[in-house]
Amino acid sequence: MQTENNQSETKFETSFQTGIKILNTSSKLLLTLNKLLKQHRLTFQQYYVLRIIRYTANIVSIKDISSKMLDSNSNTSRLIDKLMEKGLVIRKISDTDKRIVNIYLNKKGIDLAEVVRITLTSEFETRIDEFSTEEVTIFNAILDRINKVIIH
Repeated sequence: MQTENNQSETKFETSFQTGIKILNTSSKLLLTLNKLLKQHRLTFQQYYVLRIIRYTANIVSIKDISSKMLDSNSNTSRLIDKLMEKGLVIRKISDTDKRIVNIYLNKKGIDLAEVVRITLTSEFETRIDEFSTEEVTIFNAILDRINKVIIH
């Protein structure tokens, strides 16, 4: 019985440590990402909105953007306003349904999204080059499993 309790406590401690390490790593990655995005005068959430629009045929409703955001508490309308102020997106009421507001990337937004994608890709490639292809494949599979567990 005592051994079973020790194993349970050990598993709990290991699980807890793993969770903390994931949070630490996520935080460090986000700090690095924010430094890179700051060079382009973007926040992570603003970039994520640009990315969503860019990879959904360059037109998407505010409702759809909100549903794809990583942070469910993000104020999508405020983010769109900021991107409009920066001259990166266009807001247009749908011709077919006046209740729907569609967001488009303009040329400046498309160009910036591509420049940032290239910058981030280069940064990630530099860091990932420290690992073998097999390690990266295993790591990605583990991350996929973690995400499935977290979602459920």
